[in-house]
Amino acid sequence: MPTSERRATNARVTMQVVKKKKTAPVVFATDMKGKPVWKMRSAKEEDLEATAPLFLESLPMEIIEEYIGKEYSQSLLCEGTVKGTKEGEGFKQRIFGAALVFKGERIRDYTDPECEDWDTFGELISVKVHDDMPDKEAVKKTLTLGAMKKLKTEGGTSMLMLVPPENQAYINELKEMGFEKGEKKDECIEMVANLSALNPDPQRKVY
Repeated sequence: MPTSERRATNARVTMQVVKKKKTAPVVFATDMKGKPVWKMRSAKEEDLEATAPLFLESLPMEIIEEYIGKEYSQSLLCEGTVKGTKEGEGFKQRIFGAALVFKGERIRDYTDPECEDWDTFGELISVKVHDDMPDKEAVKKTLTLGAMKKLKTEGGTSMLMLVPPENQAYINELKEMGFEKGEKKDECIEMVANLSALNPDPQRKVY
């Protein structure tokens, strides 16, 4: 192509407006009170693909996969019942939220070199709920309380979570659920829930 023709072609390049593809609204199955149908259940390894997108903006995949269906994880999912988007498709299950939880054991008293008693504890890594889920904040609270109850039922004595000090709103939410401020670690505040003294009630069964 001659140089003059190439310049003329470049000069005719125009800007195009790319319209964002609209997605169909999410239609939930509802109960007799008109509330969306969803259940809280334990995460399995096969849930990783559906759960990971909730956390990828804040956590790398190699971290997320450590807490989905592993022996030392105790993560919970919010699984909603929604209408399929294809023509003629019925209702199906879809993951709308998750609480990533690590479950471990530690010496009860580190100051006593002869102590041989171990405590089971949990660490709440992160809790996320999709924007399409109605009552998003309430569901987030239910997942947190569900994780606390499940851990206590299985012998856990405490649950902790690291929260940046500037996230005061979330710190207050955790306080309402029984967490207390602990030590400062890795530039975060360690929020600790003494499960032995609490009776967490998510008002929903864990499957």
